[in-house]
Amino acid sequence: MQLRGLGDREVIGGLVASYAAFFAWVVASIHRLDRKIDIKIDALDARLSPQFDGVDGRLSAEIKSLDDRLSTQIVRQQIKR
Repeated sequence: MQLRGLGDREVIGGLVASYAAFFAWVVASIHRLDRKIDIKIDALDARLSPQFDGVDGRLSAEIKSLDDRLSTQIVRQQIKR
């Protein structure tokens, strides 16, 4: 195959180099996107963690309160028997 005076080896070598450069660009782009996503996730985590901690604290307190009340009722039922 002749392309503007280039032989088969030159054409194939050029194609391989082009594909290699393209895939290197794709990999670098994916890596940059991954870093950007990680940064956004970290920022979101920093913003939402206090809110989750607050909800967790309130739920834990509510569960403890319910547990205490149920335990008291169970003890009272056992005493009545």
